Amino acid sequence: MARGGIKPWQLFAALAIFGIILIAIVSPSSFSGVNPGSQQTQIGKVVVTKPLQLGCVDPVAGANCGAVTVKLYQGSSNNLLETLTATSSGVATSTNSYTSGAQLTLAVSGNSKVTEYLPFTVPTAYITDTNILSSIYAVTLGAWTQVFTGTAGTSFTSGNTYALGQFSGNTVTITNAISETTSNAGYKSSYDVTNLINQYWVVQVDDGGGASSSTQYATVNGLPHLTRLGNTNYYFVICPDGLSGGGIGSAFKVVSGSQSAGTFDSVCSGALTLQTIGNQVFGGSAGFSFSIALGSLTGGNVETFQFKMYYYADPAYFTSNGNLGTNAVQSGSTFTIKIRS
Repeated sequence: MARGGIKPWQLFAALAIFGIILIAIVSPSSFSGVNPGSQQTQIGKVVVTKPLQLGCVDPVAGANCGAVTVKLYQGSSNNLLETLTATSSGVATSTNSYTSGAQLTLAVSGNSKVTEYLPFTVPTAYITDTNILSSIYAVTLGAWTQVFTGTAGTSFTSGNTYALGQFSGNTVTITNAISETTSNAGYKSSYDVTNLINQYWVVQVDDGGGASSSTQYATVNGLPHLTRLGNTNYYFVICPDGLSGGGIGSAFKVVSGSQSAGTFDSVCSGALTLQTIGNQVFGGSAGFSFSIALGSLTGGNVETFQFKMYYYADPAYFTSNGNLGTNAVQSGSTFTIKIRS
């Protein structure tokens, strides 16, 4: 005689069928019109191989970079992969695809920006993104002046002659005050992978080959990077660009005593880049001091010192090649101070 009630196997079968129905109801794939890629987006950014889309911004000027040129080099080599031209809104998109984690160097130039070389690691992206997106940063190239003052309130005029005898101990201390003349402009240091040299902002000082047929020299103290070519002594001072940050991912900030790439000489302080926000002024001045003593100068002989400002310059390259680099450019005019015994 059959007994009433639900047998255990019947209960188990019913629960299994209910589970299948529940999964079908809550599964996103059961809805029409669902974008399968939306599930990937929730995972986060992953390693992909896609074209690069680079948005260039000038954070000092508070604007996009405009139609700059962006060259892509393989790693830190001079192997050029492709050249991009940004739109008027500063967006450059590559033709080639690149894989997340790949090492490149980006060379940004044109549209009045400082030519810079930026080490770049291709970032990750969402699977649904068309391009790999990244922000890069550049600054407008500035222009600078030099003003020289010295011991006992002396104000130096370019081309004039000054007797060391008028200063105590036959020694004069000279300060070079450097000023950026263009608002929201300045300089960005970097390493040029095409010529394998640093691109620093430098003041070159030379003594004109000494005095009295190059047998007499004043004694200079406080200037680094001495190189002697022929009878002429050359000194170089690397000044800080005043930018914190490397140009990739986060915007530059103008900070006194900062250098965006490489190094600078501790004798030079300040920030070569000038930013104005309303009534606030950041950076825009740098400078250094040094002294000139009598040395071997005698008989009223005159030694002529010349001061020249250069950008895209490398003092180490000068030591080996006699110039500051093939792309070095003098900024402004030469300031001359003549020193007499």
